[in-house]
Amino acid sequence: METIYSKSDLIRYNYRKGFHFFDESANRWFNSRTGERVINASDGVYFVTSERFDDNTPRKYTARVMRAGGSIDKAFGSEFQAFGTSRQAWAFIESNLGCDSRTFIIRPLEVE
Repeated sequence: METIYSKSDLIRYNYRKGFHFFDESANRWFNSRTGERVINASDGVYFVTSERFDDNTPRKYTARVMRAGGSIDKAFGSEFQAFGTSRQAWAFIESNLGCDSRTFIIRPLEVE
């Protein structure tokens, strides 16, 4: 079993499960960036991405979760680019998990 501790672990696991969410070409196309922070919970690994349509539009943030099978969804039914800042996206995740960045202790997601 493996535990996801970092963005690098998240990316490697996604690839090993046959997904291409983090492919460089996809990130370029969507002008997407993945934040460094991850939170492990019993139902997945939470993280935040940011996307920008073009150089004339602001960067927006999306709360995401990677499931044990490697698929990635928007967290807790949130919308794509729903947040104006990374901090807002993390506050949404933390609120739904019942924790905050100062006090969270959540069991790591054990994956195959």
